[in-house]
Amino acid sequence: MKNVTEIQVLGNDTVAFYNGTDIIMNVSQVIPNTSVYMTYGNNSITLILPSTTPFTFSVLPVTQIGPVTYTPLTGVEPQDQITARVLEIYTQLASTIFKGCCDCGSGTGGCTIEYQYNSDLSTGQWFYDSGTGKLQFNETSYLGQNFAGFYPILPNNSWVFLVSDADPTIYAIFQVANYANMGTYIEYDATLIDGSTTFVVNTVFCVSLAAAGGSAIVSITAGNAGLSVSGSYPSFTISNDMTLTAGTNVTITGTYPNYIINSTGGGGGGSGTVTSIDVDGGTGISVSPVGPITTSGTFTVTNTAPDQVVALTAGTGINTSGTYPNFTITNTSPDQVVALTAGTGISTSGTYPNFTITNTSPDQTVSLGTTGTGLSVTGTYPSFTLENTLPDQTVVLSSGTGISVSGTYPSFTISSTVTGGIPHGTATGTDTYSVTIPGPTSYADGDAYLIRFTNGNTTGCTLDINGIGPITLYRNNDGALIGGDIVDGAEMLCIYNSTQNVFQTIGTAPNTLLGYVTNADSVTITKGQVVYAFGGQGDRMTVKLASNLSDSTSARTVGVVLSTSIASNQKGLIMMQGLLDGLSILPTATYSDGDPIYLGATAGSITKTKPYAPNHLVYVAIVTTANNGSSGRMYVNIQNRYELDELHNVQAQSPSLKDTLWYDNTVSPAQWKQHLGT
Repeated sequence: MKNVTEIQVLGNDTVAFYNGTDIIMNVSQVIPNTSVYMTYGNNSITLILPSTTPFTFSVLPVTQIGPVTYTPLTGVEPQDQITARVLEIYTQLASTIFKGCCDCGSGTGGCTIEYQYNSDLSTGQWFYDSGTGKLQFNETSYLGQNFAGFYPILPNNSWVFLVSDADPTIYAIFQVANYANMGTYIEYDATLIDGSTTFVVNTVFCVSLAAAGGSAIVSITAGNAGLSVSGSYPSFTISNDMTLTAGTNVTITGTYPNYIINSTGGGGGGSGTVTSIDVDGGTGISVSPVGPITTSGTFTVTNTAPDQVVALTAGTGINTSGTYPNFTITNTSPDQVVALTAGTGISTSGTYPNFTITNTSPDQTVSLGTTGTGLSVTGTYPSFTLENTLPDQTVVLSSGTGISVSGTYPSFTISSTVTGGIPHGTATGTDTYSVTIPGPTSYADGDAYLIRFTNGNTTGCTLDINGIGPITLYRNNDGALIGGDIVDGAEMLCIYNSTQNVFQTIGTAPNTLLGYVTNADSVTITKGQVVYAFGGQGDRMTVKLASNLSDSTSARTVGVVLSTSIASNQKGLIMMQGLLDGLSILPTATYSDGDPIYLGATAGSITKTKPYAPNHLVYVAIVTTANNGSSGRMYVNIQNRYELDELHNVQAQSPSLKDTLWYDNTVSPAQWKQHLGT
């Protein structure tokens, strides 16, 4: 066997866990080759076989796990201290000795803790909900172990390691917090540290747990006499506390390492008794014997490093001689030859370090040479006058594309010859568009550009002008463009909005029909709720929440709320036809892509269950994207008028008890007519 780890418990019993096997051995008993699991108490660990009647292998206070030793608790400690001890022992076994998994990735078994990946979260299953960021476990493992008591005490910020039993390249590492018991399972808020969040259903994973917190015992012990250590991890204070205590008729002055010891006794040289004396050597100093001396004796103080290698390196003009600690440093070139060479009109005299420098020609003839074109020079040194004899030179400015130049030097007029029009260009790409337009180097609020798009869009898209940077395209104020808003060859006016940092566009393809309405209901209506036409107010239609319970609340169903919310008697947008996205009302547990959506019974609600009489049938939309978060989508297309008396060839608007229909082909067009009951 290799990598043997022992747990030393009271009574000198030894439990050995052998890496790569399921064998647990005791000096007096062998448990069969099968998986075991653990429960825990105040100071003890119980190893149990998973069977209808658990077999207890040992219940003994733990005093040592590997190199870590423990002092058993008495049971009267605070609860948080007992909980911390239980978790420390449990984690040491599960994460350090058992490792959570002995043969992870081998496919041969041997994992101490195993779970199966499945969103059902039945016995032995785990799941990560990427929509909510929750890591979820059934309280019973895949091997039948009950961890109900362990999960609540796992500290916040602990790590959970999950590795496929068959393939070690399939794994996930989470940091967890905020334990919650959900009834049939437990869950944590989880942050993915490494690995994936999507796995094949029913894949078996080995589970390891690394608890956060705990306490690292760090101690610093004072060495030589005269040193003291105070504080606790991670802050310690190390002090030099060496003191000399004066005895009778003795005074001590000075501070470490320099002290003066004097006798204060009378009679000339003084008298008295020193009761104790000690000497402590510093670096490179040894003292024997080790003090203090309390009776009589002699200290020998020795320099243990008297002859050190000290080297001085001579520089230019410097010489060194001698040995440590006596060196002689000599300037070998104290009198150097320093010469100054006189230039024209300059004389030098004297010797180093005293020289006299004299200007022997203080009034020199200074002339400015031949003047250049258009320049004249007059005067003598040191006053000269330079004049521009040709102040009016020929300066030519040439006009460029769209630019005209008029006037003469030094006054020119530069004008743009472009008259009217909006800066425009043709954009390339799909969804990520770019265009070159002469002039713009930055975006300014209100800038407008006419853009022709070579290709239509398939989803939300951006426009980059002259490489300034990509900007999201918006349907004016109605949100980002959706697929189909731009068709091949379309031209759109793009106006920059600096507040939202978007291009608001005019000219999108007519694949969406919106209405600007007033909420006539007494409650706030929200995005995704169905409304019917209630009346009119000024230049707008008023709406209320629709319901399939009556004709009055369903027959005039007109659309679905697009705005995030519209308060009572306030204005907002509804969608009467088109793709409505950003919905949080289409969870995958209820809806699937392609499901029809009908008007529900609750005011403003939707349902995928087709309603029947006496409820009224109103087709609202079709699900394009079901989603557990807020990314659901449905294509709105209201369809109504499925009641018998609403058909164009039925004349039976006021039916009574036992009325029937009969077909009259003697009129044109032929009709179904009402026959009164008897």
